[in-house]
Amino acid sequence: AVRLESPGGGGYGEPLSRTMEAVLEDIRLGYVSPNAARSDYGVVVDLEGKIDSIATKKKRDQNLEIETTS
Repeated sequence: AVRLESPGGGGYGEPLSRTMEAVLEDIRLGYVSPNAARSDYGVVVDLEGKIDSIATKKKRDQNLEIETTS
């Protein structure tokens, strides 16, 4: 028998439309790092592991702006 496992996946849908809470759960489960959450999903987590709502909104707005100009 052969078993293949790969980290992460292609996912489904627009990363910026994923809820902040779902991304936070992904961090807790070890699916993504806090850095990946910030860069890929625009979700900013503080040192206590809580969502920084203000920074997240700003980051997501910046990511949307980049996507619309690309």
